[in-house]
Amino acid sequence: AKNAMKQEAQLLMRLSHPNICRLYHYEEDGRVCYLVMEMVEGKSLEELLLGREGGRLPLEEVLPVFNQVASALDHAHGQDPSVLHRDIKPGNIMLHESGFVKITDFGLARWATTSSARSCPRSSGSAGTGWAARMRWPTRRTSCFRGA
Repeated sequence: AKNAMKQEAQLLMRLSHPNICRLYHYEEDGRVCYLVMEMVEGKSLEELLLGREGGRLPLEEVLPVFNQVASALDHAHGQDPSVLHRDIKPGNIMLHESGFVKITDFGLARWATTSSARSCPRSSGSAGTGWAARMRWPTRRTSCFRGA
């Protein structure tokens, strides 16, 4: 477990993007590991959706969130080797009251190897590196991407 945490810390310290929660320091003290991370104020997209009638956001609120998440993932996937989050969900997307977005919890992240990269779906879109993130949104909240 300690080795996995150190590996995660090495991954996160490489990522510098305004929409990715920063890791500033990793420390080991005997059997205890410490991560010093950026303080992210606000609430998760999951909390926001639960507070909305029908668990939906209007399109004009969804698009800025989606664009910031896509920008952060494009940055992570553009690293050499690529960094894959592997757990993008509303609970790992933090929203400041200003509308600024931060992706958190890269706990399942890993460097993409040739074999893992091949198992990732390719995007046919023109944005970024051509990799598509695997997003598993709960079925009852899928409608948050529809217009009001």
